[in-house]
Amino acid sequence: MAVVGGLIPVFVGGGGDDAQSASAADPGSRECRGASCEGKSPEGYGCGGDGKVIREKAEPVRLQIKYSAACKAAWAKITEADVGDMVTVSRGAGKTRRGVIHNDHDQFTPMVAAEGEFALKACAQANDAKGEPAWEQFCITASADDIR
Repeated sequence: MAVVGGLIPVFVGGGGDDAQSASAADPGSRECRGASCEGKSPEGYGCGGDGKVIREKAEPVRLQIKYSAACKAAWAKITEADVGDMVTVSRGAGKTRRGVIHNDHDQFTPMVAAEGEFALKACAQANDAKGEPAWEQFCITASADDIR
């Protein structure tokens, strides 16, 4: 709480979803570029706003590779899927980043650096915890050529 003009108490900051959403939408709150984005959230670091789909496959679930020109980073997103389904993204022989759907029907991965010449691979994998998965794992690829 802050006192404005010495008389009126005003709550500054707060919490909950509104504060988190404002922080995620404000690229000035936390920034990254290229390698400094590695493993970070595209939404939490202001990269989701200019993220554009550079590769997509829509069956049996929707899998996308998204790229932010401002952040020089990419991530994968899965939609129209189920709890437990997983999405991964990797850059060449680099570390694989993954996201698992915990609720709802979509999830994105943490980012990988996508500057200079790069080759990305994103995969979607169905949850097989209850036996046979509903669909087979599939992958898509993208490269620096897709953003030119």
